[in-house]
Amino acid sequence: RARFSDGGFARERLGIWSEGVGSGARAISDAEWLASGVELAPVEGLRVFAVAFNLEGTALALAGGLRHDDGVHVELIDAADGDVASGLGVLADWLAARWRSAAQIVLSGAAGAPVLAQLLRDRQVPDAVVKIANTAEYTTACSVMLDAVRASAAAAKNDEPLLFTHLASEGQAALDESVAISDKKLRGQSGAWGWSATTDDGDETPVEAVSLAYWMATTTKRKPYGEKERRAKFL
Repeated sequence: RARFSDGGFARERLGIWSEGVGSGARAISDAEWLASGVELAPVEGLRVFAVAFNLEGTALALAGGLRHDDGVHVELIDAADGDVASGLGVLADWLAARWRSAAQIVLSGAAGAPVLAQLLRDRQVPDAVVKIANTAEYTTACSVMLDAVRASAAAAKNDEPLLFTHLASEGQAALDESVAISDKKLRGQSGAWGWSATTDDGDETPVEAVSLAYWMATTTKRKPYGEKERRAKFL
């Protein structure tokens, strides 16, 4: 069975992950990642959700992005592996209960995105809210997030505001592990690339999900339906 449950999406730390971080290649250095971590997340702004599926459909990750006055903040909300298809209804219920507070829900991965999109449609989530990222949009999301992390790392050295932040807490261990073993993998001949795990047991979907959340938060022009709900936290 997939490693998530109905109550799982209401908790900060979810999934079953290895205790140690793999030793694979990585595009984002440990120093760069640590530099953009914050202990307190902003609570006001324009919120988006992102779901990434791996190629085999055996893993997924759910992330949130918040565009605020000073930049964009991202967090991993949950991750699952195994029989993820059996839990898509739970995920769809969770998103359907929150879509009014989000500007957009972006999905990526042919193994699960179309099915989840239909489940959201069945739950009366408007088509305008749900977006399935194409390959070009996915690779753009990966690239712009990497650039943002490095820009924030450079800004941190000069005590300048960080345009990109992520939550630094034990509850984000799955994201930290994903960043630690994910590197660039070329997609096609144009130089575009996507994230790829570089260890046998690694999972790139958490870093993919936060990349999509960052990209969508910076590009969407939609506004949430409920202005009061824009102040709500991710969970």
